[in-house]
Amino acid sequence: KEDLKTKRDQLEKDIITTYFNLLTLKKLAKISKKGLRFSSFIYRLNRERLNFKKITEQEFLESRSHYLELQELFQESFYKARSFNNNLASLLGDLPGTLYVLKSDLIFKKIDTPLETALKLSLGSNPDLRKARSSLKNSQREYEKSYRDNLPLPKISLNLGSYHYFFGKKESVMKFETESGNSNIDLVATLNASWSLLGEGGFFNQRTLKKKELGQSVAYQKLKYQQKALKRNLSISYERLLFLQKMIPLLKAQVKNCDKTFGETLENYRQGKTQLIQFKKSLDRLLSTQRKLELYLNEHLQRKFNLASLMGVPFIPGENISLLSKNKGEE
Repeated sequence: KEDLKTKRDQLEKDIITTYFNLLTLKKLAKISKKGLRFSSFIYRLNRERLNFKKITEQEFLESRSHYLELQELFQESFYKARSFNNNLASLLGDLPGTLYVLKSDLIFKKIDTPLETALKLSLGSNPDLRKARSSLKNSQREYEKSYRDNLPLPKISLNLGSYHYFFGKKESVMKFETESGNSNIDLVATLNASWSLLGEGGFFNQRTLKKKELGQSVAYQKLKYQQKALKRNLSISYERLLFLQKMIPLLKAQVKNCDKTFGETLENYRQGKTQLIQFKKSLDRLLSTQRKLELYLNEHLQRKFNLASLMGVPFIPGENISLLSKNKGEE
């Protein structure tokens, strides 16, 4: 029952992460399409300018080269987003080739759980750690059983005797005796110290006990290793989350600034007040910052799922599936 619940929770988590991975790929394709649209506008503009000898052929070719580069990026991102639909279809049991319209957007929410609380929860609930503890207990029981089986066992016998009848010429007598002339009850304890001298489990070849002892030691070392690995992975994942939570607001502000800068640069180039290289730099900077923001938002979610897995819980405390997304257009 517990294994079934674990598999169900994992399937739910896989569907959620695949959904937002697909959402991120679609957003990246949309960003590439936006860049292609602006580059296409400048390419067509420069083609007309070239006809009127207002720009050099070199400038026209550079604008065409930039347009083709962004066309390539758009086709690649569009293909990745379209083909990734199959991953979600596989999890949902839909037919291959199904295309999904995603109506929910990702919510960026900082984690409130302190590292100490996360570590405390993980030490008690982490699945790998629980398996290691269970393995250690099993190996300890096996060693104790082998140790007991290898010990000599005492043998206790109790002689209660019996009634004896004696018949003579003059009388018949009934006596309770353990042996002739002795009416005391005998309690005898002996030590059964019989072992096989050779072979597995023999007195001179205690391989079974040594194997169990070694198995117990290995299980203990695995448990210690799992504890150290868990603390290390938890700390790394938590530190990365804190880094992303600092970077995402900065990138949001940078996107706004790049968008405004690009608007000014585009208008200046259209009026012939700036060079093509400035337009290309401004557009590439805007697209690069937008892509980085979307990738960081998605990684932040994936890192939270990873942290929850290390803690042995479906979601980070204080969060649930309804807090991960919102309808597009909502603030």
